[in-house]
Amino acid sequence: MSFNRRILSPGATPFVNDENFRVVLYTGNGGTQSITGVGFKPDFVWLKNRSQDNYAPRVFDSSRGATKRLQSSSTSAESTDSTSLTSFDADGFTLGADNYVNNNGDSFVAWCWKAGGGTTTSNSDGEITVNVQANQDAGFSIVTFAGISDPGDDRSFGHGLSKEPEFIWMKRRESSQHPAVFAKINGGWEYFDGTSSTDGGGDYDSYIATTSTVVDIHDVAEWFADPSSNYVYWMWHSVDNYSKIGSYVGTGSATDRPIIETGFEPAFVMIKNVTNSGSAGSWMIHDNKRNTANPRDKYLRADSTNAEGTYAEYGLDFLSNGFQVGPTTAYHWNTSGDTYLYMAFAANPDEEAPTLSSSFNTEIYKGTGIDGQAVTGLGFKPGLIWIKNRGLVRDHNLADIVQGPLREITPNTNEAVENRSVKSFDSDGFTLDNSSGNYNANNSDYVTWAWAADDNEPKISGGEAISVYKFEDNANDVAGNYNGTASNVSYVTGKFGKAADFNGTNSTFTFSNSIYDHNSDHSVSFWLNPDTYASDEMIYWGEDDNIRWNSNGTILYKRYSNAAGNRSCNSTTVLSAGTWYHIVSTYSTVLGMRLYVNGELEAVHTGTQNADSTSGDYGIMHRVDNNSYHSDGQVDQLRIYRGVVSDRGVKALYAEGTSDNDNLFLGGPPEIVTSVNANAGFSIVRYGGDDDANRLIPHGLSAAPEMIMLKNLNATRDWIVWHTGLSTGKNLALNSNTSEFTVSTGTSYGGLGTPTATAIKVIQGTSNLDNVNDTGANYMSYNFHSVTGYSKFGTYTGNGSATGPSVTTGFKVDWLMIKRIDGSNSWAIHDSRRVSANPKNEELFANLNDAENEFDAVDFLSNGFQIKNSNNVYNASSASYLYWAVAKNVPSNTTLANSFKTVTYTGNSSSQSITGLGFKPDFIWMKRRSSSQEHALVNAVSGVGKYVYSDLNSAEGNDTNSVRSFDSDGWTMGSNGLMNYNSNTYVAWCWKAGNTWESNLDGSIPSTVNANTANGFSIIKYTGTSASSQSVGHGLNSTPELIMIKNLEATEGWIVWGTGFGTSNWLELNSNAAYNQDNAGWGGTHSSTVVNLQDNGAARSSANGKDYIAYCWHSVSGYSSIGTYTGNGSTTGPTVTTGFQPDFLLVKDLTNSSTNWRIVDSVRGTDATDGSALFPNLDIVEQTDGTQHAVEFQSNGFQIRNSTAGWNNNSATHIYMAFKMN
Repeated sequence: MSFNRRILSPGATPFVNDENFRVVLYTGNGGTQSITGVGFKPDFVWLKNRSQDNYAPRVFDSSRGATKRLQSSSTSAESTDSTSLTSFDADGFTLGADNYVNNNGDSFVAWCWKAGGGTTTSNSDGEITVNVQANQDAGFSIVTFAGISDPGDDRSFGHGLSKEPEFIWMKRRESSQHPAVFAKINGGWEYFDGTSSTDGGGDYDSYIATTSTVVDIHDVAEWFADPSSNYVYWMWHSVDNYSKIGSYVGTGSATDRPIIETGFEPAFVMIKNVTNSGSAGSWMIHDNKRNTANPRDKYLRADSTNAEGTYAEYGLDFLSNGFQVGPTTAYHWNTSGDTYLYMAFAANPDEEAPTLSSSFNTEIYKGTGIDGQAVTGLGFKPGLIWIKNRGLVRDHNLADIVQGPLREITPNTNEAVENRSVKSFDSDGFTLDNSSGNYNANNSDYVTWAWAADDNEPKISGGEAISVYKFEDNANDVAGNYNGTASNVSYVTGKFGKAADFNGTNSTFTFSNSIYDHNSDHSVSFWLNPDTYASDEMIYWGEDDNIRWNSNGTILYKRYSNAAGNRSCNSTTVLSAGTWYHIVSTYSTVLGMRLYVNGELEAVHTGTQNADSTSGDYGIMHRVDNNSYHSDGQVDQLRIYRGVVSDRGVKALYAEGTSDNDNLFLGGPPEIVTSVNANAGFSIVRYGGDDDANRLIPHGLSAAPEMIMLKNLNATRDWIVWHTGLSTGKNLALNSNTSEFTVSTGTSYGGLGTPTATAIKVIQGTSNLDNVNDTGANYMSYNFHSVTGYSKFGTYTGNGSATGPSVTTGFKVDWLMIKRIDGSNSWAIHDSRRVSANPKNEELFANLNDAENEFDAVDFLSNGFQIKNSNNVYNASSASYLYWAVAKNVPSNTTLANSFKTVTYTGNSSSQSITGLGFKPDFIWMKRRSSSQEHALVNAVSGVGKYVYSDLNSAEGNDTNSVRSFDSDGWTMGSNGLMNYNSNTYVAWCWKAGNTWESNLDGSIPSTVNANTANGFSIIKYTGTSASSQSVGHGLNSTPELIMIKNLEATEGWIVWGTGFGTSNWLELNSNAAYNQDNAGWGGTHSSTVVNLQDNGAARSSANGKDYIAYCWHSVSGYSSIGTYTGNGSTTGPTVTTGFQPDFLLVKDLTNSSTNWRIVDSVRGTDATDGSALFPNLDIVEQTDGTQHAVEFQSNGFQIRNSTAGWNNNSATHIYMAFKMN
């Protein structure tokens, strides 16, 4: 478990987020059930039926006691129900049969908080004595009390917390009175009707006040003064890294979506429109259990009985340190100019960095035209997805985890971002939306190339000010996030309105050091009017990152580090007493330190080393950690930013007017959102433009990028590419075939300079920066550098020959992009997933929407690649070329457990998912049992939509209504009648291979292999050649004992080789014939690495240019057995020892003709007197002819218990393959 690093006190146990708040899901059973998995004993449980309307959300707490229920959507009084929540337990709670909390078959969510463990204490901090249970560490308390008969003008009561509450929810328990909600918004209290979607009730500071110990109610007797009623108050305040109560302003834009920084990744967010300039906005709840990945588009309404709603545009994206709204513009979340209240609680932080393993893969899939189409098989959650329709003229599509779902850009055009394509980024792939031909047209073939970024949510920095302190007679933060604490400070006429006046002796102003990390990017801006000064007196204290006086009246920005040495910036301006000066300091992990006075940059230090840390808060005009070095003077308009304010931003702050004082965005650094996989040399950066002509933007990698692809998301502008092989000052356009151009003269829209180890660099063109850094535009940058054994960026020089240059990469290449630098030629892309054979001849072009084109272009080698043509795209004489090569690095599954299972199911002639396998299948063999129908065999290497028949010699079939995805626990299919005809019964025999493909160069013919060395099973796909005695690698560590091969493109029968066959014998899976000794079916003896093939005779397994599929097995002790037995013609047939009790048995008589292949299994049933058989070479209905197919599965093998030909011909040799479900 990853812990929140906040320590409560020396020696205390670390505070763990999900030991104080957790979301749990459960399914109702209509009876009694215990809900576990909360992880603690909850004191406040809020339950909601997700499945049906007209079920109110129920609220329970341990102070009032189990069975005492209230409803967040109703004015109803409290009621006692012994069938609702009946107890609070150590790891959850127990429910009765009440339909509102436990309706049979319905889905429910429970949001659970911990207060004081159910123990209440009497609290007399205020005028009313109350009962309190509080969790001070988590900022949550429950207060109960009986109404009083003499309210007076106001009454106070204790809340039990260590800080002022920011969110208060109360209810009169015995009365049908509206629940009241009070929320602190921008420093003031707002009132809401908790059961209603109406807006806030305006300024309620005259009715309610809070301190760090009490809540004080003024002139509103109904909130505490009915002597016949009891009251309950639930109260929260923000806790660093765990919870946040705050507000944001809607943008009304689907592209410029609000980003809210909480300082943690949320597990729960509730949002309420405060302004409601349009329609009223409900209390909308999103969480990380009902949606485990972005977008969190499943919402519930706290003020409604409605069932759960789902709509992608109404979702939130949870980020690693906040959340982003949209792309909705709906009034519940994002009306332009409206203020929104939010309350967020944190998930446990994931501190594990991404690894190099499982960082790149390419897959093929078939479009279905169905919204919600899943594409699986990547082996990881992708961060960047590139999709291309292979057979049609359609645009490329790029989607990434930083932009989020339903946002795509097209590499072959200069168009702005569009709202479509990928609906979600999943653990093994992604899910698509509608039937766009670009990525999901029905029956179209697609390829996707995918890279893993950080598997955590993206991180945000920059943007609006985190805090603004105006010092208008208080120490409050305008944003309401980090209110300060002032002592011995007076408020006098300032630069704008009032200012804080410090006496130079004991005046202090402090605020939480959680506002920013002083070793991350940050900026501090304020106005200073000194009275007196002395050397080292403190002006701003941010731990060992501070601003202080020099003895000569200049100021010093200094960062302390015992290990790296101190770094400092001294101003040139001498500050005079009685004069206002504008001061800005910035620290950048890329640029180092900068100090500005009155809008001008006065000092720079390029050191970026971390500063030391001290304990305690941040503050101004004194040294906080030891309350010393007090300064004398006034401070106004203190602004704190998490990000680096630019030169332009500094000038905007210096020009600030009174009307700007509440503007959190004034001068703010553009937002930067990043997702980084440093181990794989890949990062995604989205940033806002600011017109800085030589801006450096952090890329998050551990080395300088060697290739950058950058796009303006908001405007029709070219893609800009920088590559390490380009000439200095040169760029390329990804959407164009043009040669490299000089940024300063070749384009009027700006470009990219040479990146540094920490940042990418934008440079100005002849007129503006639209391509790379225009104010108001957002940009997406994909950044890569070489990683040994995985990726390589480089150049080569063409030789104009059909035998082109060889390039060493140091690894087996699986994906390659090539572009001529000095000529107008396209960006060519090849991969080993679409084509296993060399040369790779199915080319796509990144800058064109063309369909796949066949052209013998390049051989992929074990240590690089070789160009195999003289075409100008790849190999013009003396021409310069850049390349980007990547190795697919998703490891194969090599576990034996959960490798085989038989399942039965009933067809529905519609889409359905078959589950319960316990593993992701790579090979599924299906047969209709209840009527005649061909066998259907599908595999993950050929891909979804493809199938072959075991009982026919037909070529591969293709249907989007067949298998649509191979899932973690089964598969999903459409209405194809072979496998899913309504009301018919089916059996499916399912094998797990390696759960991913690999390019294999062990044989003379390159192959695509999906292999599991632990369970002895592999799937091979290859393209035959005209040469004799060829071979393909099979990926196993032992020689296969049974091999089944099918030509996918021709009407040719299956050929099967089994143990003991030698090099001349073979069987046909689709035939009842004996094995054939007349043709040389194999090019040699199979080995522990290769299968040997032949291109002649009836059993040819390597016809020139034809694609083949091969299934290979060898025996594995305790799991599988392949061998032969000799029949005795008796009903007490031979006993075969396998070393385990089989669950599946395939048998074929080798020596007698007209004997069918046959299969029995333990799921459909077989024993000493009966058996249900199916025949791989026949389409007939399942045979249940009593003893004719009786096979007894015994603890150590099987015994044939019939004398039927094919099972037990006297003296005949029979081959068998047996498996145990494991």
